[in-house]
Amino acid sequence: MLKNPPLIAPLDNGHRHYVVLDGANRESAFTLMEYPHLLAQVVDYEGDGVQLGA
Repeated sequence: MLKNPPLIAPLDNGHRHYVVLDGANRESAFTLMEYPHLLAQVVDYEGDGVQLGA
């Protein structure tokens, strides 16, 4: 069971591509285990719920 799915945001490039905002290690682990799909939470990059920090 995946308790914290990766957070992704769509890229505005005319394709169905996304950027991983949080959870890159989880995504890499599932890729290494050869999972064809991974549940992710899509967020609006321009929305109030996304705050970028260092």
